[in-house]
Amino acid sequence: MRLSAFQEHYSLHDSPINSLHFFPEQGKLIVEVDICDDGQWPFPNKSDPMPLTFVFTGVSHYSVSTGSLDCEQDEIHDARLLPSEKPGKEIIEFVLFTTSNQGTEDVKFLQIEAESVNWVFF
Repeated sequence: MRLSAFQEHYSLHDSPINSLHFFPEQGKLIVEVDICDDGQWPFPNKSDPMPLTFVFTGVSHYSVSTGSLDCEQDEIHDARLLPSEKPGKEIIEFVLFTTSNQGTEDVKFLQIEAESVNWVFF
């Protein structure tokens, strides 16, 4: 499946990243986030976060533009597709906002080059 199919129904805006696990021998990368059914954060009082797991397969590589991923500070602001030079693959770029200890907001980019992505709600 393509990320664009996910974006037709859900928003990742301000979704906190809970974890990222890469299995290079399998070419698999798993990203766990929390989203709300209306895509808004913070969640309304009576709306619980929906844990969501993305499973990327056929992963060539992934990278974070600056530093490393900080699951306590980084939140997904947006996601977009970028062209890949490798046939049958696409690059999914998550735009991350992170709030530093000094209270400033910085931008990072998490790029994942993969053949496909599936998602599961828990």
